[in-house]
Formats: sequence, C-alpha cells, structure tokens
Amino acid sequence: FMDDYSNTAIVGSTLRAVTDKVRVSREKLSFVVHCTASPIAGLMPLSTWIAYELQQIESANDSIGFTLEDKYSMFLRSIPNRFYAWFMIMFVLFNCASGRDWGPMYYAEKRARSGMGVVDLGGKSLEECEEM
Repeated sequence: FMDDYSNTAIVGSTLRAVTDKVRVSREKLSFVVHCTASPIAGLMPLSTWIAYELQQIESANDSIGFTLEDKYSMFLRSIPNRFYAWFMIMFVLFNCASGRDWGPMYYAEKRARSGMGVVDLGGKSLEECEEM
C-alpha cells in the first residue's frame, strides 16, 4: 500500500488468521508488518509520506533560495540514501528467510510453535482474559 498506517491495519488483520494457523506468534506478525510498512511507504515514489516530505523539501528550498532542482527529483535522488528503510527491509527478509529469532522474539516464537498459543496471555487462561 501507499500508506503505512492503512498497510499495518489491513495487512495485520488480514494475515492474523493465516499466521495463527501456521503458529507464528502475534509478536512476530507485528514486527514483520510494522518493520515493512513504514520503510516501503518511505521508498515509494507516491504515498502519503511523500506529500509531506515534498512540502518539507519545498519549504527548505524556498528558505535558502535553492532553485536548481525541483522537489520531486530531489526526493527521488534521496531514495538510495534512505538507510533505515533499506536496512529494515533487508533485516526482515533475512529474518524470515533464516528462521532465526533473537531475544524476546525467540521465546514468543518458541511458545507459538510449541502449541502454547500465538498470544502471550500472561499466565491467565483464555476464559479469564475474555472475562476482562
């Protein structure tokens, strides 16, 4: 999608049933969806992020009197230098391809794969959580 917020809401809730069925923890689903939504929106040449960025570039150009290049071409030239976006996309791909997890994600995935549930209920039963 061209907007990170709608991407997170739509993809996250759409894939929830699929990832539950194959025992992927909700923590991992959240990580993958979140860490791809914003970077992809920031790299797309057309998105809600870009409208704001173009306005910021134009404002900065006007304040210093820069007129040699238009704001959209400046944005396009910045795409290869968006290190966070590229790093996160590569990290998520590596994480998914390798199947390796670290820290709390390791324990969440271990819990989900062992059949103890894709959601951490904090030691409570499902019935107790539903009553809340």
